[in-house]
Amino acid sequence: MRMCRRPRVFTRARRRFQMSPKPYAVSVREAGRLQGLGRSSVYEQIERGELEAFKDGTRTLVTVESIERRQANLPRVKPKAKG
Repeated sequence: MRMCRRPRVFTRARRRFQMSPKPYAVSVREAGRLQGLGRSSVYEQIERGELEAFKDGTRTLVTVESIERRQANLPRVKPKAKG
């Protein structure tokens, strides 16, 4: 009896996904998803200069470095004292 195997394309695609390098830039939608924000908020951050963005044709791309820099500069939450 012959057993069914997963298609080879699936395993190659999975391997390629695991080994993919970190992207230089992401779409506005993806930048919002990474920060837990909507697209409008991302565009506002771009206008305020908090995020670096550039145009590739009609697409607006946000640099991952600027997203990480903004996240690192956000104020930290301090735990409340018990008592």
